[in-house]
Amino acid sequence: MKKPNELEKLSARRALVAPLLVFFGLIALMYDATYAQERNASASQASGIASYARPGDIKEVELCGVTIAFRWIPAGSFKMGSPEDETIRYDNETQHAVTIQQGFWLAETETTQKLWKAVMGENPSANKGDDLPVERVSWNDCVAFIAKANKQCAQEKYLFALPTEEEWEYACRAGTRTPFSFGESLNGDKANCNGLYAYGGAKKEGPWLQKTTPAGVYPSNAWGLFDMHGNVWEWCESFYAEYGETPNSDDKEHVVRGGSWSSRATNCRAAYRGRLGDDEREFDVGFRMKLIEN
Repeated sequence: MKKPNELEKLSARRALVAPLLVFFGLIALMYDATYAQERNASASQASGIASYARPGDIKEVELCGVTIAFRWIPAGSFKMGSPEDETIRYDNETQHAVTIQQGFWLAETETTQKLWKAVMGENPSANKGDDLPVERVSWNDCVAFIAKANKQCAQEKYLFALPTEEEWEYACRAGTRTPFSFGESLNGDKANCNGLYAYGGAKKEGPWLQKTTPAGVYPSNAWGLFDMHGNVWEWCESFYAEYGETPNSDDKEHVVRGGSWSSRATNCRAAYRGRLGDDEREFDVGFRMKLIEN
């Protein structure tokens, strides 16, 4: 029998060792990955920020016996406003870059009449129904509601607030750049608006219900938010000002966004900006809340 030479012996030893190296390498990689996950989770818990949440993750909070579902909106950057070639745009929609430094939770629907009544004990809405969005509330009314809600939840590790205008549009778009989070056109089929005045490539006439619909009836955007287009206008925390200018708090006007059941489709675009006086109560204006973790 031919004796193996040194080269053959070396090859044989390598053949035996190679599987062992692969095995121990995989063990090391698994350890590193597990350690990294534990380290990241510990850091998130220590900071108190839900940076581990994924876009659209859900968090439920109870307020005065009513459950509110919030969706996680991740930190990120986007183009706020509309491009110059967007159909029927307005001069106050100048497109500019905005960065949302920290993620936040946003209610998946507008504040309902059921929740408003549970906190405030009365219902100012014109079109009444527990599951309908509350309307005919001013900015000051919303601030009073939130203050009372925060007092009710004083022992919890969170606070309620209104979203800023930047946060609202960022959440509405959910990573999209089109006029609506669902595409280029609207005629009342995908959101509750005045469908007689269609926008984009939609057919010229669609439904016009002439009233609010229960919160969450129409499809949500990619981050699980309902009715960001239409149904009721939504108050924002921000004072109104032209982009690039400093808001004047003496004007006592705050931003409303999203359009309503009475709005033409063009006014329901993600970039469209409305404004109202702080004490104005309109039949088609409501709000949704942001959740801030302490």
